[in-house]
Parts: sequence; C-alpha cells; structure tokens
Amino acid sequence: MKTKKIFSILFTLLLSTVNYSQTDDGDLKNLFRSLLNDISFSGQWFISYQSVRIKNVSDNEFLLKRGYITFQKKFNDQLSARITQDVNVDREGDGEGDIEIRLKYGFLRYQFDGGSLFYKPYIEFGMVSRPWIDFEQSINRYRVQGTMFLERNGILSSADYGLSFVSLLGGELDEDYQKNVSRSFPGKYGSFAIGIYNGGGYHAIEKNENKMID
Repeated sequence: MKTKKIFSILFTLLLSTVNYSQTDDGDLKNLFRSLLNDISFSGQWFISYQSVRIKNVSDNEFLLKRGYITFQKKFNDQLSARITQDVNVDREGDGEGDIEIRLKYGFLRYQFDGGSLFYKPYIEFGMVSRPWIDFEQSINRYRVQGTMFLERNGILSSADYGLSFVSLLGGELDEDYQKNVSRSFPGKYGSFAIGIYNGGGYHAIEKNENKMID
C-alpha cells in the first residue's frame, strides 16, 4: 500500500511537471513570437572602385568603404528599438584587411503624442546618433565619398552614448515634398534636436565626468 502511494505521488508530480513544461513552452513560444513580430531588417553599403596615381605610382582597387546592418523592433505605437552594426575594413595593425563589425547604434525610442508646435517628438536613450551629423548625412548627396567633415577631423562623432530629444516643428510637410525632395526631418518650420552625451563617440570609453550637449 505504501509503495502504491509513493508511485501515485510520483505520477502526480510527473504529470504536474509535464503540464508546467507545456505551459512554459507555450509561454516561451508566445514570447518569441511577440519579439519577432514587427521586426524590420535593412542594409546600406558604400562600395566603390578607386584609381589613384601618386608620384608616378598607380594603384586601383574595389573596396568596401562602410556598411550598416540594421534591425528595428516596434513594441507598440510609442516604444521601439534599433540595433545597427557598423561594417568596415581594418586598414592598420595585425588585422589589416579584415572586415570588422561593431555596434554603432543601440537604443530605445519613445514617441510622445506631441502638439502643434512640437510635432511627433521622441526621445532616444542608449548608443544614439548625434543630431548634427545625423542631419548632415541625410542631406549630403556625396556621403558615399566618405565621412562628414566634422567626424573626419575628430571634432564630432556620428554616434555616442547618451540621451536625445528630437521633434519636428509646426507640423509636417506634405507627402509630395517628402516623395520628391526628402523624407528626412520634414517639419514645416524645420526640426529641433538636443541631447547630452559622453563626448568620446561610440568607439571610445568614457574617462572623465564631463558631458557634451549638442
């Protein structure tokens, strides 16, 4: 009788474990489905052919100047996330010629309701884009030639650890303008952005207590 009771208890525990596992698996599947829904993937590549002649020495090559792989996830109408990998070729040191991947953007974005003055305002927190470089890249038709002047000379970085607030001003330009001219920052009276950042850029470690406002 005692043995039967033990087997009965073990069988009950086993059934409970199986049921819990099935429920747990179901929850995990639902979690993965919700995470994978509304994910967008995109890529941007700057590939070129260069031929140069310096002091009677000629050289030419096909090369990958830079590339970006971006994943974006929309959790709801207000909250979204973005991860962008920066792809480039190492041109110095032991790894010369290797293709390297590093994180350039990794942030959460929260979209506010806004009003007539501040239209579609949002904040970004994490490894975010710097406002001026982001704007400059969006209007520069020759970006494929290289990085922006301020970034190339080490004055500003295109991304940094910090917090940004961005908004269009006075509503949004019509669809015709956005389709034929530009969809970047299409505020009727311009756009507005301000943020606070470490200052060293996305490829540097913060080594002091100073912060930069942009």
